[in-house]
Amino acid sequence: MKVQNETKNQHFVSQVEQRLNSSNPNSPNKSQNIYSFKIIDREIYSIELESKNSKSIANNLSWYDLFSFDVESKQIRSNFEALFGEYEEKTEINTLNLLQKLEENNNDIKEELLSLFVLKLLNTFRNPYCIKKTLNTIGQASIHQPLDSSLAKIFLKVKQGNKPQQQWLCSQLGITPEEYGSWLKTLFILLMRPDENKPNILEQMVKSMYENDSSVINVFVFYYDEELIERSVLLSDRGFSTPVQSDEVLAYNFNLSSRAFITFAFSNVNQSAPEATPQRIIDAYKHMRNNVSVKMFKNNLDALTVYNKHTVYQSFERVYCSNKVIYGL
Repeated sequence: MKVQNETKNQHFVSQVEQRLNSSNPNSPNKSQNIYSFKIIDREIYSIELESKNSKSIANNLSWYDLFSFDVESKQIRSNFEALFGEYEEKTEINTLNLLQKLEENNNDIKEELLSLFVLKLLNTFRNPYCIKKTLNTIGQASIHQPLDSSLAKIFLKVKQGNKPQQQWLCSQLGITPEEYGSWLKTLFILLMRPDENKPNILEQMVKSMYENDSSVINVFVFYYDEELIERSVLLSDRGFSTPVQSDEVLAYNFNLSSRAFITFAFSNVNQSAPEATPQRIIDAYKHMRNNVSVKMFKNNLDALTVYNKHTVYQSFERVYCSNKVIYGL
């Protein structure tokens, strides 16, 4: 498990995801930018362009040593950058492949959907503006201890390592040092692999969500043609929004690019079936092998308006876009 590197500037929304929303996508990666908007009043979806000049993606949605659990010197630190990279490295190709396959009515998209969902779900847990939510959701993971001796040695660093950034980060995020420490421990337990050939807890979590016999999974992909380039999809500083507020449905909206977003909705067939539905019908549905429905919608501007409004309302303090003008607000 590789944790040592020299990366100080650590992104909580990956650069590759931001570059899929770049204002100058044809420029070299290091020169790509994105427009930043400050939320003025989320209740009326009021936002303000922070600068007529777009912002460098290389230094956006990142903080120094956010995920560092042992800063050993000015150069070397232990963090989760390499572990995050395992999920980030295929993001662009999986996004482009998914959109192309859906356009061609090619249903061989399981790998793309799963890979993207794992990364996007990880984003919700590693986002610093969601630390309290993460601890409330999966924080119990932090009380566990790895049994493998090499992992236990690293975990000791997570708990006791040098964290000179901790005081400043906690003051910025409104959290306690204990909450920050629990968050780092939770991320470690979520990502560690006791066996290189077996899924970690994050991947097991996604697997159980997909393979639960009682789950009804609907995936909706909304795509906008290049001619509608000025009708761009927003990117949240939290990395996601929730389109449905319901105890019966777990749903996420995720940005895919400046031209696409995706909705994952997980519901329980026992709870979502109409009243008086015969149990034999429910049982038959639960045992269907293909319980994932995927639909693509092209150029649905009403859906884009709703998505962009949800993104503004649920972001922490900023949203980002490839354009200076936001559609639907």
